[in-house]
Amino acid sequence: FSQYCVAVGQPLDADNWLSSVEEMDRRASQAKDAARMAKRKLMMGFALRTDSKNPDHGVFIEKTEADERLAEGTMGLLHDDIVEQQEMLQLLAEEAKAGVHSDINGKSSLLHSAPFLAKTMAYIQRHNIPFEHVDLWVPSFVPNDDPNGAPSNCRLCFAGSATVEETVGEDGKIRKTLSPEEQFNLYAFGDYSQKFSFDVGCGLPGRVYESGRPTWEQSVHNAPHHHFERCGGALQWGIKTVLGIPIASPNVGRVVVILYSLQDREKDQDMVARLSDEFTRLMPSPKWKLVVDVGEPDPISTATVDQSSGANASYAQASVE
Repeated sequence: FSQYCVAVGQPLDADNWLSSVEEMDRRASQAKDAARMAKRKLMMGFALRTDSKNPDHGVFIEKTEADERLAEGTMGLLHDDIVEQQEMLQLLAEEAKAGVHSDINGKSSLLHSAPFLAKTMAYIQRHNIPFEHVDLWVPSFVPNDDPNGAPSNCRLCFAGSATVEETVGEDGKIRKTLSPEEQFNLYAFGDYSQKFSFDVGCGLPGRVYESGRPTWEQSVHNAPHHHFERCGGALQWGIKTVLGIPIASPNVGRVVVILYSLQDREKDQDMVARLSDEFTRLMPSPKWKLVVDVGEPDPISTATVDQSSGANASYAQASVE
């Protein structure tokens, strides 16, 4: 463009021209982010609508008013009404451009990543473990709604997630970089999983915690709710294989590590044993950050506390070192 201006004798302000190019790039990036966020919200609505039908009373889903509206107002990306989808995407894109906060529940799963997760991901990538996403579930005591029951109830709560940058092919050897869409799907699934918690014995984390035995599940995107409680999310974001491993913890007894893959991975008992031994050597030790909601529009005040029991877990976010 600058050469053309010189050729035709058109004066050119180089600084202004470069600024305009940068502004165009910035607007294009914002438009892509808005479209990506609109897509994630639409997929979130379908996942919530599907997984909210779970009849298991031991599975809990934390939903905001916006989540409720999404779940009630959309059939997700699998709906046949293309015009309705386009209208909803446009509306959500306008919300994103207007600066509506995009994180699920006002927080990102990446913020919960702790040293234990970092070491876990390093091991997975170093040894070509064929899973692309990991999350962590820790036992916490929450108040019991039943006045005739115990004052508190043990529940498995989300304690962070992480995603690899490279994945292992079906042959178990060739590595390839995750595509932007695959990374988007895994990050979105991590944010979605934050909304869940499970009574002991309920949901995949609760069953693994109670039994103390690993479980390897395939085709979870097509599974019924009693088989995989987040099947709606798995269907939307392409999760196909899940591996849950109970890990001994020095301060809470046991935590649950769950690995996810976008591929249908064949069961490998030797790999499960190696992972169990390695994760146990890392000695996961949950700590809680107390979060006190003082109401809107005041910000959330936080304080870090060290506690070996989850006595105030209904107001705590857990991370594992």
